[in-house]
Amino acid sequence: MRISDLIKLALMDLGQRKLRAALTMISVSIGVASIIALVSQAAGIQQSVVDTLYKLGPTTMFLTPRGYQITSVDVIRISELQGVARVIPIVQIPGSIYRSGQQVQVSLVGIRSSDLEALLGSIKILDGSTYPDAPVPVALVGYNIAFPPEQGGSQSIYVGQPLLVELGFGQFRQRIQLQIIGILGQYGSTPFVSPDNSILVPLDELMKILNRRSYSMLLVKASDINTVNDLSNTLNTIYGNNLQILTVQQLSETVSSIIGQFGVLLASIAGISLSVAGLGTMNIMMITVLERTREIGVMKALGFKNRDVLLLYLLEASLIGIIGGLIGIGLGIGGAQMLPSIISYSFLRTPQQRGSGPQQGMAQQGQVSLSYSPVIPIDMTITAFAIAILVSIIAGLYPAWRASRMEPVRALRYE
Repeated sequence: MRISDLIKLALMDLGQRKLRAALTMISVSIGVASIIALVSQAAGIQQSVVDTLYKLGPTTMFLTPRGYQITSVDVIRISELQGVARVIPIVQIPGSIYRSGQQVQVSLVGIRSSDLEALLGSIKILDGSTYPDAPVPVALVGYNIAFPPEQGGSQSIYVGQPLLVELGFGQFRQRIQLQIIGILGQYGSTPFVSPDNSILVPLDELMKILNRRSYSMLLVKASDINTVNDLSNTLNTIYGNNLQILTVQQLSETVSSIIGQFGVLLASIAGISLSVAGLGTMNIMMITVLERTREIGVMKALGFKNRDVLLLYLLEASLIGIIGGLIGIGLGIGGAQMLPSIISYSFLRTPQQRGSGPQQGMAQQGQVSLSYSPVIPIDMTITAFAIAILVSIIAGLYPAWRASRMEPVRALRYE
């Protein structure tokens, strides 16, 4: 029998059992959509972080202390090393502000105005201006602080407004008042410092407020890309385990590896739903074969060969996979576009909304920004679609084989 005739018969059979076929296709589509939507989030975050890293330049290095205090002596010492173009000291501490009656955890970052571009890649000012390189109580406010996502992105903080920031806990709690001089644009995911959830202040002012002489980290710019590895080795020789030294290339590779593995994990978890859909398809196909036993007997009596019956049921299973897979691709792409706002909102809620205390919230909030755009990998989309079809065919093999092995006489007598 011609394959085109068998396809028509398979479509007619599915049409006669619309509800059952639709439910089976939905289970397949959910599996495909889950894979596409989840993997696209991992790919989007990875792309966002890597892009941000490379905006800093391939000659950038991050130096963070390991039980060691970085002081101005270290800044001078490193500046004098061969191959060093620039050394940027940074102070970063957690803090909190009250916005609309709710406590919001933020990161307070002290950095010189002249070093902002080196840290951020580019200076995006939505309103106002940058601060002067002088110990004055002024601040640049991150995008998510001025336009909180949990309030629909409406502006709640303005240039010229005083801002009360609370530092520390308990008896060590300290309150400082800053004048907002500017509001930053949106940056998204960044390493070490999250501009969207940070308050940037003049370095000397923050050092004076905290009465400290050590820095949280150093950002070192090499003179050219060819000297980065040599400079990294030199710093390791000088400081040993006192400093953790990471280049942009190392950070990029680490981030790509971690998020890539996380993406595989997400795809595997989503793939379980496809396996469950396969079991559902097999169950439905078995019921269909039993219900159509007499019909199979009639087909064989009219000249259908075992191969024709086998192919007919495999085509039905394939069509379930194809249609369910196509629906899943559409749902996956749509879901991928919606998930970033949901994920960002869940990470950016206030501690009260999370149901946590202030100290717990301090660890959870204000350190990570998850503004990104999903990246839908074409290869993963094709793979998910192919797996949906393959799972459906495998699920239909046994029912199709049983149908093809039925004896016409017994099938016609079946009640």
